[in-house]
Amino acid sequence: MDRGFNPVTEVNMKEYTAGQSVLLVGVPAAFTSTPSNIQIPTFFEQQDALKELGIENVIVYSVNDSAVVGVWNRKLVEAYGKPNSLVTFMGDPTGAFTRACGMQLEQTPDLTEKGLYGRCKNFVLYVVDNVVHYVAISESAQDPTGDINPEATCAEAIVRQVKAIRGDA
Repeated sequence: MDRGFNPVTEVNMKEYTAGQSVLLVGVPAAFTSTPSNIQIPTFFEQQDALKELGIENVIVYSVNDSAVVGVWNRKLVEAYGKPNSLVTFMGDPTGAFTRACGMQLEQTPDLTEKGLYGRCKNFVLYVVDNVVHYVAISESAQDPTGDINPEATCAEAIVRQVKAIRGDA
């Protein structure tokens, strides 16, 4: 994964997340409608609830270079209009991290027409000290990118699941 631009910093995710409770939020592409207007804003809105559950970082990424993801980050933070103290944005420019996680979006003719090659699924991993405790994926045969029904990967659903896992429900 990459972070920043000029210079770009390569991030070793195992080292970066070691000893932390994190949410890793993968979306098919930066600037796409559902992640930008529905899904990612929920993580800004739920920062306090996530912190109360011990979440130390929400890492949002897409299969884009870190320059594109950085601009997307700034636009979303500006639109949110409040301080962001939890959500970090990174890029997976080659898709290597996505493939390593087994989260590559299955290529369909419809996605090919839209130009979505080698993208990641719309997913969230709840990870504690590099151990995955929960996986949520928004997808169906009719909706491979999770755009029609992204609720499983929005912050409210993740808060409920983390509470249940921790026994706080």
